[in-house]
Amino acid sequence: MNTAPVALAEDVLTLDKIRVKEYEAHGWWCLIAWFPLGFALLATQRYYKTHWYWMFHSHNILGLFVTLVTVWSCFDMHAFHNWKPTMSVHSVLGMIALALVLLAGGSGIVTAFMMQFYKGDPEWAERDKVYNVAKAHRYISYIMLLWGNSVVTGGCWTYLKKIGFDPWGPICLIEITFFGLLWTIHECCLRRYNRHNFKIIEGDDLFTIQQRANQ
Repeated sequence: MNTAPVALAEDVLTLDKIRVKEYEAHGWWCLIAWFPLGFALLATQRYYKTHWYWMFHSHNILGLFVTLVTVWSCFDMHAFHNWKPTMSVHSVLGMIALALVLLAGGSGIVTAFMMQFYKGDPEWAERDKVYNVAKAHRYISYIMLLWGNSVVTGGCWTYLKKIGFDPWGPICLIEITFFGLLWTIHECCLRRYNRHNFKIIEGDDLFTIQQRANQ
């Protein structure tokens, strides 16, 4: 008598019992927010400064969406746990990520508001307040991008191992490695393109870049 189908069915039932669909939805939302959309945020702001209008508005829309998804996802998990604090490593790191996202989103909103008054004049662009706020937003966002992907990677790996998918654990490492490679390739290719076409060099401000692009 072949018992393989029965054993397989029992394995599926066991897997269904230990899987937590709320955790999986949380993981998918965070993965989407900080892997493809996180990279899109980086790309729109860092590499497409010569296309000011599209860069500015697409970056704002993406940033707002990522912030809302992250905040909603965190509160959704707290609601799932009946608003009781959980002191697991992932939860603590996730709360730090939430704080960083609020800082990044808040500084981004302030920066976007200030940039509404930018009309291409170099005197305005060189103001210390504008420069400092934009710089703070940039560095907070870089930290959040790295932190967010690390938290998502660790959470996915832990969950996959917990439900018995040990061989799938390395996929999480592949994900964050691929993100790093994508970032590096994009950086190299577009920096070379921008330097060749717009003579962009390190330290150029937005006004200088736009002036070269319009020549």
